[in-house]
Amino acid sequence: MLNQLEKYGSVRSFTETCMDGALALAAEGYNLEGREKGYLLAFYPEDKRNPFQHMLYASAFQNGFACFPVGRLDDVALAPDGVKLILHLHWVHRIFDTVETAAAAKAASWQFLNLLDNIQSSGHKLLWTIHNRVSHESVFEEEEYSLRSLIAARADFLHIMNPESASLCAPHYSVPADKTFIVPHPSYTGVYSNYMSRSTARFQLGLGENETVFLLFGKMLPQKGAREFLARLDSLQAAFDGDARILLVGRSSTPEFTEEILGLTAGRPDVLSVRSFVDDQNVQLYFQAADVVMCPYINGLNSGVLMTAASFGKPIVTSRDFKAVFEGIEDHIAFFDTGPGMKGVVQGSLKAAATAKDPEACNTIKAWAESRQPALVSNRFFEALRSRL
Repeated sequence: MLNQLEKYGSVRSFTETCMDGALALAAEGYNLEGREKGYLLAFYPEDKRNPFQHMLYASAFQNGFACFPVGRLDDVALAPDGVKLILHLHWVHRIFDTVETAAAAKAASWQFLNLLDNIQSSGHKLLWTIHNRVSHESVFEEEEYSLRSLIAARADFLHIMNPESASLCAPHYSVPADKTFIVPHPSYTGVYSNYMSRSTARFQLGLGENETVFLLFGKMLPQKGAREFLARLDSLQAAFDGDARILLVGRSSTPEFTEEILGLTAGRPDVLSVRSFVDDQNVQLYFQAADVVMCPYINGLNSGVLMTAASFGKPIVTSRDFKAVFEGIEDHIAFFDTGPGMKGVVQGSLKAAATAKDPEACNTIKAWAESRQPALVSNRFFEALRSRL
């Protein structure tokens, strides 16, 4: 359908989108100028396969914001005369997607930063949501850290979701406190279907009712710790008397990393691997089948998988870096210290498996996620942003 719209010229230009946003705000009682002020927020880059942006902007209009993607930062110059935007940056590492050398990455960084400078000098505001310390797939890590440092220095506002973001990022770049506001990552309550029973899910996947099932879900990347966790499977089985089962759902990032994962799991009857794409309707199949969700991330600040697990009321094993994310339910989450050997991950798995047998604890996790459902978090986000404009 989109291709047909593009073919016949029915897709709005950026200028038209801005004008339509202003009209939609007016219908809600907001104006770009005046007492009940509304705002146009253009976000970049758009990720159509990740529901995060839809979730974060769920309550936009009720709060006086019209949010829409900008495909190219050059398009911001096409905003109607006198209209000032908020440019909201998300996954800034995407500017490196097509570069092949460190020198090209540096050049891409400066081109991007020059665009940001031009946008700000035209009177537009710059907001950046810091999703992670560095991207999970970072190839040019030094260049990416430099880019992040320079964006943080330029931004008018910084949105963080992990209260410890500044201290976790500090070894690599500064997150200025005077620019920062904290609003948590929304949960996936109401986003993913959740009507399937545990028994149905296990039957469909061929998992036994009495097995303790540990789920690793999402794209397999070096910084997500799957390799290190899978290397400890024998220790895990010894702790669970051979009754543990690993449900490995997701594709690896590169052929080389795929080979590493296969080398750790091939021929193991205790590992069930699903390497095909999982659509939104089938997310529930894997989370309902699991007792515990493993997120053994080596380097991170936030995680959609963590919030998905909580939305299904599942106990979690994850790095201590995420402890502040789970304020209020820390006792129901098993944390371990990252480092050589991933010490503590097996003990954490034992704790999480015990939590999975406690319905009250699981309901507490699920209720915590419900308090962070998208519409509620979106309200908090726009209230925090408006107070700084």
